[in-house]
Amino acid sequence: MIFILIFFLLSLFFACTGNDVPLTVKAILQPPSLSCIQKAFVAHGFTFTEAYGKHIQELIEEILKGNSLLAHEMSTSQNSLFSTPVLVCKPFMPSPLSSNINKGPSLYGHLIKQFIEACQSAHISIAAQKEVIAQQDKEIESSPILRTAHDFALERVMRLLFLMACPQAHPHERTLALYILNVVRLDGSRGVALERYRERANRFYFTYDGILRNYDPSKTTAYNPKHVKALDHFVKAVSLTKTHYLHLLTLGISYGINLLQPYRERASQDHWSATPPNFMWRYAACVFKQITTIDVIDIRTVTPEKIFAHKVNKDFLAVMLHCTLGSGPSREESLKEAYSLISLYKNSPDKSDMLSIMERYYQESCRRS
Repeated sequence: MIFILIFFLLSLFFACTGNDVPLTVKAILQPPSLSCIQKAFVAHGFTFTEAYGKHIQELIEEILKGNSLLAHEMSTSQNSLFSTPVLVCKPFMPSPLSSNINKGPSLYGHLIKQFIEACQSAHISIAAQKEVIAQQDKEIESSPILRTAHDFALERVMRLLFLMACPQAHPHERTLALYILNVVRLDGSRGVALERYRERANRFYFTYDGILRNYDPSKTTAYNPKHVKALDHFVKAVSLTKTHYLHLLTLGISYGINLLQPYRERASQDHWSATPPNFMWRYAACVFKQITTIDVIDIRTVTPEKIFAHKVNKDFLAVMLHCTLGSGPSREESLKEAYSLISLYKNSPDKSDMLSIMERYYQESCRRS
């Protein structure tokens, strides 16, 4: 009975999101209509009001700006697309243990003691993270408003992700999608999956220090088996059921990511099993850092904090938003704001390598307006 209910709820949700393939970030970021929200909300067995619907629309917007759904996780500094994202469940890494070998009876004994203490420290850190994740999942599932907002936000995150890899999308849309995805914040186990995926994927699009490698760096993602394999792993990690998983894979294929087809064919035949967040690699990396002070995870990832620690990346995001999301009578004013930001770099004695990327984005956006 429970599976029938889940299938029914997903069918309603998919009917609201639709099977169309918007190829612009602006179209993807459009909030769902109140009627779509009502269908999803009522399907959970709750009474819908227009106030609930508008509140859910606001929550979706907050998620896409990088704010947490959960009040106790909200950061006061995290209030706009231009502020540095504060990611969910950042690992706590205690300071390295002392290497004074005179405290133990022997070097061997001291190393054993140090290893045990490092394991204990890693265990405490990861146990705390798991507890936070479980609590967030519980809060989201217990509230029809949070759950509905989270589901609609996730659908937009997936479309942004597929747009970033879509061969048919315009280069400046793929670039904007890449930056927006480094701002978005989900909570709970889905938030952990998003955080891990983008931190690893960012290595292909940004330097270790967080500088964009080139204009439209994700243009070949759909043709790279390694990248698509990682994408499939993320899709499965955020899927609630087999039906949900197959739907997201089909959506990705509709965006031209044809290498997802074998995963969909295999998934349609295989038995479904969820993939909760795995901490074994994190545990080993934490122990290794305690002993050697080398942060393996930091070496292998590029976090949004690294990216937005550079003012030029914040300014480039501002330029993209002015160029792409501005419309109507304010369109001309938005383009002026974008050009003013670019002019700051044109007139600077130390011209940034990002200047040419900013100018190209501005010019392509103007031609397509």
